[in-house]
Amino acid sequence: MAVDSFGNEVRDSFVVTVGYEIVQIPDWFKQTAKFWASQTMSDDEYIQTIDFLIDEQIIHIPQTKTPKDKADSNIPMWIKTNAEKWGKGEMSDDEFSIGIQWMLNQWMIQNQSNKI
Repeated sequence: MAVDSFGNEVRDSFVVTVGYEIVQIPDWFKQTAKFWASQTMSDDEYIQTIDFLIDEQIIHIPQTKTPKDKADSNIPMWIKTNAEKWGKGEMSDDEFSIGIQWMLNQWMIQNQSNKI
């Protein structure tokens, strides 16, 4: 609230976001997600592609945690389902990025920031 010298009051509000990193995924990557979801591309090729694009800063996915020790290399079906939905435009970039964050945290994608 602000008050001027004549006693007039003004109220307004705004949002301040601190520390939020924005997900950045090029729209053309949806075709890659569709190829992978339809099994035209292998899991290894998909992961290598994401790894390269993150390393080259073409895709930006904020990392939410420190990666764990390397885990099982099998990609859960929910990640492939999300890729298919995202490729069709049925899911936002932020929602899709959850699967990529999960793979980063499981060391499935080993971009430069989590390589030893």
